[in-house]
Amino acid sequence: MTKTYSRQELLDIIWSKPTREVAEDIGVSTAAISTYCKDNDIPAPPRGHWLRAEGKRVKKPSLPPRGIGKRDTIRVGGSNGYYYSYPEPAGLMTMEIGPAPSFQPSIDKVMETVRQQIGKVAVPRDFSKAHHLIRRLLEHDEERRIKYLSASYHSYWDAPYFDAPYEKRRLRMMNALMLNLHRFGGKATMRDKNPTGFSYKVGHQNLYVTVDHPESRRSSWMSEELATRSASEPIVVSIGQGDKDKKPRRRWGDNGSDKVEAHLQDILVSMIVTAEVEFRDDELRRHNWLISRKEQLIENERKRIEEEQRRERERIEADRKARYDGLLLDAAAHRQAEDIRAYARSVASAKDAVQDGADVDAWVSWAFAQADDIDPVVRMQLTGTISRTPDEVRQSQVDDQRQKVEALKPYLDRPRGYGGY
Repeated sequence: MTKTYSRQELLDIIWSKPTREVAEDIGVSTAAISTYCKDNDIPAPPRGHWLRAEGKRVKKPSLPPRGIGKRDTIRVGGSNGYYYSYPEPAGLMTMEIGPAPSFQPSIDKVMETVRQQIGKVAVPRDFSKAHHLIRRLLEHDEERRIKYLSASYHSYWDAPYFDAPYEKRRLRMMNALMLNLHRFGGKATMRDKNPTGFSYKVGHQNLYVTVDHPESRRSSWMSEELATRSASEPIVVSIGQGDKDKKPRRRWGDNGSDKVEAHLQDILVSMIVTAEVEFRDDELRRHNWLISRKEQLIENERKRIEEEQRRERERIEADRKARYDGLLLDAAAHRQAEDIRAYARSVASAKDAVQDGADVDAWVSWAFAQADDIDPVVRMQLTGTISRTPDEVRQSQVDDQRQKVEALKPYLDRPRGYGGY
């Protein structure tokens, strides 16, 4: 089962007993506990801590500040990566939701701190110190170059991706951003062999940065336009969708002599701080979602209660009608029984007109038995109940309707002539 802990709660738990016992209580492996602590900047007890005497154990440290782009909660037993839906806490409908979360320090202060930590960001002139993803692109490009030069006909389809001056410039910029991002603790990923940019992760936030021509359309083959593009062509760097109204800035482009390379420090700072902005925005969205979800649950419960009340009213009305219908049926049955008895008594009084009086007596007995069978008063005397239940009345009505249908079947199944209806 997935459980959610705050960083402070997990810190207290792992310093209260050995990791093996903590893992058994939570239902995960000891390796998972170590991963949760490492990913969320939670200091764990050192190796051999619980083997020492109590007086010689390391004192539990205080919880360090939350890292940039990292959450304050850990989903133990489930995914802690990016997820599209928020987990709904148990008992949300009666839960007291506090005020909207506030964050310290301010984004401006975070940007200032990150800028000091990063320092100057320069673009290397060559790839002697290349990020492993850039090195992999260059190795693949070398394979394309060999195939391109060895072919009898040189086609741009097989040409290397990064031989053009523009492509080299673009690749050097991505290399600089990746190397410095790695130095800060971020992680870059790349799938395409001719990418427009690269994905990266800071904290728990996944983002994408584009480093390319503003009108570039890339594919798995090389075009003449890309192979011959000069280094003076404009380059645009954008984080995510490059929203202009969001802070920090998320889009840069060449502007005359002011090239993007001069703003790599600003770009890298924004890449990192954007992860913190996305985290804070997501926390606010989650808070608003909890409020709206709670309102929805309350509304659903209100509708459920109203529906139950409506059904109960309908049931009571149906029972009342069934009891009334039963009353009418019983009254009619009693009148019919009395009519049968009166008729039987009249027959009995005139049996002298019949030669065989025994047949008359037998018939009269049978008639009285039929009257008793349908008379509700006799039923009351035998069962002790004055009337039938609503369900019995409804079942009786269904049986009567079924008998009528069965009686009509021979007429309904009768074959018709040509064109008959």
